[in-house]
Amino acid sequence: METLKSSLKALRLKQWAKNLLLVVAPLSAGINTVHDFAIVFLAILGFSLTASAGYVINDLFDINYDKQHPVKSKRPFASGALNNKNAAVILISLFLTLLLLLRYLPRDFGYLLLLYFVLTYFYTRYLKNIPVFELFLVASGFVLRLIAGAICVDLRISEWFLIVGGAGALFIAANKRLSELTYSSPDITRKVIQKYSREFLILVISSSLSICMVAYSLWAFSQTNDPIWYQLSIIPFSIALFRYLFIGAQEGADSPEEIILSDKVLLTLLLVNSLTLLLGIY
Repeated sequence: METLKSSLKALRLKQWAKNLLLVVAPLSAGINTVHDFAIVFLAILGFSLTASAGYVINDLFDINYDKQHPVKSKRPFASGALNNKNAAVILISLFLTLLLLLRYLPRDFGYLLLLYFVLTYFYTRYLKNIPVFELFLVASGFVLRLIAGAICVDLRISEWFLIVGGAGALFIAANKRLSELTYSSPDITRKVIQKYSREFLILVISSSLSICMVAYSLWAFSQTNDPIWYQLSIIPFSIALFRYLFIGAQEGADSPEEIILSDKVLLTLLLVNSLTLLLGIY
């Protein structure tokens, strides 16, 4: 039983919340059939399993570093609750389940999952120690989730969608790095974090925030079907971005999903934004 609990902990189930990004493109396109919603659900599950495999591999590579960290030392592999044999069982189980799911999903979706996994592996193994490059790789994980949602139901991806998604992902990633630089001790953070300066990260945050808001606004004003709802959605969307920025400055933004799930104001803003968009789409 303890091994099972530790195995579930190693999967980082809370991180699966990120994969809800896969519903953004399908809902924006106005999908309305049970089949399409079922495909999106399977795609979210498939992406979650792939991400969990990446987390397990990351924990194996970082085990010596994690043992020195006051929080990460409690992770299953760093604490000794799980070993390499357990990791092999977990990875094989994830792989076999994923193969089963991919039978019901488009082939291109499978290729994108493979790309995500390869990028995750090389990020974990080599690229996470290269400043700026690693920042964009973290952001790319969010963008790939958005693209995956479109691919799973065979949607065309608009230019505005990619710009908003890319800039928003970079905004979140830069906030995460600034939080690590500001609130974590240099002794327990990865060396690459210390190579950044606060001024540089603040510039990245400001630039990505501006691009994201402008691109979203231009997209909203370019809609022809019930444009008022799209235009009204700019308000909660913009406030949500600044609310996230405010929380990051006050408390740190080391865990984006925990910020979103724990802050009622931010959750309300995102809900209002979603409902406003759905009124325009449906």
